[in-house]
Amino acid sequence: MKKYQRKNRAHYIGALVFILISTIFAVVLQFFKGDVLDHAIVEDAAATLRYAALLIVSILGEVLFYYFYKRSGAKFSVECTRLLKHDIFESILRQYYVTYKEKQQGEYVAKYVGEADMIKSRYFQMLPLFWEILLKIIFVSFALFLLDLRIALITILLLTTPLYIPKLIEKRLQKAQTEYLKTVEENLAKVNDWLSGFEIIKNFSIERQILLKFDESNTLSIAINLLLRYYDVASGKITVDGVPITEYGSTYSAITVVRQEAVLFHETLRNNLTMYCSVSDEELIKMLQSLGLGRFANLQSLDAVITENGANLSDGEKKRICLARALLRNTDVLILDEPLANLDESTAGKIEDLILSVSGKLLIVVSYQFSEEKLRSFDNVIALGTQ
Repeated sequence: MKKYQRKNRAHYIGALVFILISTIFAVVLQFFKGDVLDHAIVEDAAATLRYAALLIVSILGEVLFYYFYKRSGAKFSVECTRLLKHDIFESILRQYYVTYKEKQQGEYVAKYVGEADMIKSRYFQMLPLFWEILLKIIFVSFALFLLDLRIALITILLLTTPLYIPKLIEKRLQKAQTEYLKTVEENLAKVNDWLSGFEIIKNFSIERQILLKFDESNTLSIAINLLLRYYDVASGKITVDGVPITEYGSTYSAITVVRQEAVLFHETLRNNLTMYCSVSDEELIKMLQSLGLGRFANLQSLDAVITENGANLSDGEKKRICLARALLRNTDVLILDEPLANLDESTAGKIEDLILSVSGKLLIVVSYQFSEEKLRSFDNVIALGTQ
């Protein structure tokens, strides 16, 4: 926790300074209040007005610096929590895919939200509050040596400060809290979205890009698992261009996989296609046109936002966009896992033609729906799991 505190020490120190000044004003105004009463009793109008002005300044000073304290304390808490969530999310992204799949997605989301919020409430929010209480105790004790007759009033007012001061700035605090909750909801939606596309993130090696933006679940084919080195073969070996895949640091650099479930992020079409890499608009438009996505082949559509999981697209459009994304990556090996699943006959036929038009790379298609006629276009057809 110390590293988060160090990274946000400006907000932390600011909160301490503001609560110190606010507490000083809180104590001093009690003395001015007594002076106002004393001079009012003896009918010294000039002195009464002078001390009344000082009293008003002290009240305004207490309220103002208490507000600054709450803002700085809240900023400290929010920023520390943001960094903590970044680290939690990064630890999830850094996992090996097989390890990641050992838990349900909901478990990761619960950890991301629950663990961070628990630490926030028990540590980050408590630190400024601890100093607030400590400083008030110190100043109240100090006041005992200065003014015995007024100590009861000072004690009561200081102890109830957290009750009446927030009321004076309630609207601003509520607005800040509403903005924070809205930010949390948007952030959670994005995290859930990214976790849905965990494999794509790994496949495209964009963990860093996804983290900077802060700052899937399918049955795996055995053949694909082995090629991607999610599992190692018990005997024999697998080679790519004569090189054993065990000698690759990561097979992701040579292989792109498109899963059965079309995974699209709540992002622009451009970012869904490029995965935050540099690709020219001309190349994107040309690819979309070649895959029968002409209505998206313009700058306005590239900047349009795809809703979560592509809810504003048809199944066929989602499949083709995912295929376009994979082709734009331009690796030597392209694996399509059940590309025709959940498509109507007409759309499936179009996807088949698009797949067969791919050239210049090793194309591996795992499917039980490909039409018999078009299967003949493949160099090799291997039947798995049949008698």
